[in-house]
Amino acid sequence: MKELLKKKIQMAVKSLYKLKIEDLDILVPEKEGFGDFSSNIAFILAKKIGKHPNEIAGGIAERLSKVKELEKIEVCNGFINFFMSSAIYEKEINIILKEKSRYGSTNVGKKKKVQVEFISGNPTGPLTMGNGRGGFSGDTLANVLKKVGYDARREYYVNDAGNQVKNVLAKSIYVALDLDVKLEEGEDIYRGDYISYVARKIKRQKGIDWINSHLEKTGEIGAKIIMDDFIKKDIKFFGIKYDRWFSEQSLFKDKIVHKMWEYLKAKHLVYEQDGAYWLKTKKFGDEKDRVVRKSDGEFTYLMSDIAYLYERLSMRKFSKVIMILGADHHGYISRFKAVAEILGHKDKLDIIITQFVRLIENGKEVRMSKRKGTFITLREAVEDLGTEAARYFFISRDSNSHIDIDLDLARSQSNKNPIFYIQYASARINSVLGKSIKQKNKKTKNLFGNFDKFEVAVVKKLSGYPELVKQVGESYEVYRLATYIHDLATDFHKFYDNCRIIGDEREAIRLKIIKATEIVLKDCLGLMGIEAKKKM
Repeated sequence: MKELLKKKIQMAVKSLYKLKIEDLDILVPEKEGFGDFSSNIAFILAKKIGKHPNEIAGGIAERLSKVKELEKIEVCNGFINFFMSSAIYEKEINIILKEKSRYGSTNVGKKKKVQVEFISGNPTGPLTMGNGRGGFSGDTLANVLKKVGYDARREYYVNDAGNQVKNVLAKSIYVALDLDVKLEEGEDIYRGDYISYVARKIKRQKGIDWINSHLEKTGEIGAKIIMDDFIKKDIKFFGIKYDRWFSEQSLFKDKIVHKMWEYLKAKHLVYEQDGAYWLKTKKFGDEKDRVVRKSDGEFTYLMSDIAYLYERLSMRKFSKVIMILGADHHGYISRFKAVAEILGHKDKLDIIITQFVRLIENGKEVRMSKRKGTFITLREAVEDLGTEAARYFFISRDSNSHIDIDLDLARSQSNKNPIFYIQYASARINSVLGKSIKQKNKKTKNLFGNFDKFEVAVVKKLSGYPELVKQVGESYEVYRLATYIHDLATDFHKFYDNCRIIGDEREAIRLKIIKATEIVLKDCLGLMGIEAKKKM
């Protein structure tokens, strides 16, 4: 409905003022009596043509007065308020019932190949709470991008070639096996049950003598065990499926890092200072230049990042790369953007930063695992919350906002728990449709006219779904899906509580509204990786 109004207003403006207006919002009035939708187009035009908003609004309203989908139009203080006719509600319901899961799909992406890289946690330990937001947000975003026409690929970048694996993880395994290893003063190593598990497994596979003489290889094998036995299993448990697991080591084996090093030197983009080599990222908008090769000859992580961006944008030719990083990576944005420009791919890299998540129980933050007395892993949190609740809560806020997940609320079977409330709507829908099938031979009037306010509220909410999906595909703000589905459930519950369905003279149309709600609710939940429940 919003898209229809938008097009009609744009046509009226072009006809009246010979102007093409793209940036046009269709608003939903907060108070009853101000129409189904409202537009501030008169205020936008007033600045351009020098007329009073009321005069402009009146002219547009008159031009749109013959639009059959509109019952009436009112001008109020420069705003144009639109009252939709029953015909448009009927039309929208039939569109949803016809298109089913295709409702809201578009070809905006035109099959362009887009990569969404998310989680990419170091293979030095189990996934933590900080990985949860990126994990569920990235998975959801990839689903949305596919729905709006992109060829979206999910990818996990495995940091398996750096110092954390070859040195720190390796030393941690040595310590777990009581082997002699030199630790620098104040050097941190990884500890915990998982390190003991990894150490024992390598010992069974290779033996102590081999481990004692292969420090770096021990770290690499340890990283592979952590990936296979912890990270990949957890990700499968979360319901996330990747199209590719990309190993950092391959960038060295395939000589892509070396190729990029030679390229940077040939383009005079690096310089030597204090024995190290620095990349001129400041020239491309970064706050300072960055070290890419240390004085000992070792490449820094940034060199691998450069090679990985080149591999994605230049070799695999993704039209866009979207990286989802944790809050501790905020400083990486400017350097990554600089690298993309250096490689000739300015504006082809988007970076989303997700803020921290806290678990709250009995009003206090939960930091330690009850079972192990150490930090809480993401797997433990998801097992506690349930996969569906975890997915919902982890994406329910703007990525720029911190999330406090109230465990007591998330576990509760009450309407205060948003995911319970949403799934309760799904169960109610299934129950009503089940009863209607049993009475399918009973004839009722198919009355589309005279929609009441509860029916209208649901249909209006349903009609906003295509625009929502489009907006999320453009903004990457997946939390909007969580907000929308809760609002839809709210409107549906009010409709269910106030409108008799089975046996009412409007049974046929109300069943159509319910079927349409089922389609949209199931599809929206599906984008978030959540299955709509049939029973509670």
